Amino acid sequence: MARLFTPIWIAVRLTSAVGPHFRCRNIGSAISVLSAIASNVIFLASLRTLFVTISLAAYAGG
Repeated sequence: MARLFTPIWIAVRLTSAVGPHFRCRNIGSAISVLSAIASNVIFLASLRTLFVTISLAAYAGG
């Protein structure tokens, strides 16, 4: 579970480090980048869960 949130944590740290320089203009793009990263991480985690489930089912069935 900790590995799942590591990219999000890195993105938050980068955004907070860069944030003060681009506060007004780029806050919308920062939010969109963060949401894209979060959705990609969730998608990859669900894919991995699906793959593990299929592997376990094939192993148990075979």
